[in-house]
Amino acid sequence: MIDEVLYMEARIIRQFCQKYDMAPKAVNELFEKFQIWDYIESCYDSLHTAGDEYVLSEISDILRGKGFMLFSIGSIENKIFKSRNTCADMILADAIEDYAREENLSRAEARSLILNSKAYECLYDFETNLWMEGPDYFIDFFRKCSIA
Repeated sequence: MIDEVLYMEARIIRQFCQKYDMAPKAVNELFEKFQIWDYIESCYDSLHTAGDEYVLSEISDILRGKGFMLFSIGSIENKIFKSRNTCADMILADAIEDYAREENLSRAEARSLILNSKAYECLYDFETNLWMEGPDYFIDFFRKCSIA
């Protein structure tokens, strides 16, 4: 069963990266520095009912309030792209949870390792078709990328 909080985090980081044209590693570091992951996890019960656009707006406001400048580049709105992203987000959320359990890591540690990997980039590079596979395949791919 997919962890709903991780699924939200996977969607939010992808959308944040796209909206602000930032690399996942940079966004993860930013979210860790300003406790955005903690905010999402502690406020999930109210955030998940508000929708992703609201959550992105809240996060942007928090970061701006702390002096971090953000400049939006817009987003792609076609249905095929959104569907692929949704599949990739679900795979990512499951993979983080499974990898953390398999390696006896915290979710934060597993999330950080995966978001900072080449495998993460490949998951959202839709020409690789990695988004069409499941979380087990993705974890195997992640491990192979980490060895190389």
